Amino acid sequence: MRRKVRVSTIPASGWDYLPPGSEQFEYEGYVYAGYKDSPAWWEKGTKPEPINWYAGKQYDDCFQAAYEVLQNFDENFPPWKGDRTSTTRIHEHASVA
Repeated sequence: MRRKVRVSTIPASGWDYLPPGSEQFEYEGYVYAGYKDSPAWWEKGTKPEPINWYAGKQYDDCFQAAYEVLQNFDENFPPWKGDRTSTTRIHEHASVA
């Protein structure tokens, strides 16, 4: 027998990691947040009362942090800066074989 699952039982990470461009949708009398909407859901026909979080915030924070690491890669990972010794040896070995 199939069990009916309410959309509101989806883990919060689905809302937190909602990617840009995701749109609102309606299901069983509720409106579910699109990207940058707040809160996660509200009753259809009512005005949502925003909270201090929005759909996709964790996505934004995560990708912003990754971007910052990549922009400052040499500062964050100095031992990797210009170290070509190990990869050179691998390529030399591969070309001999």
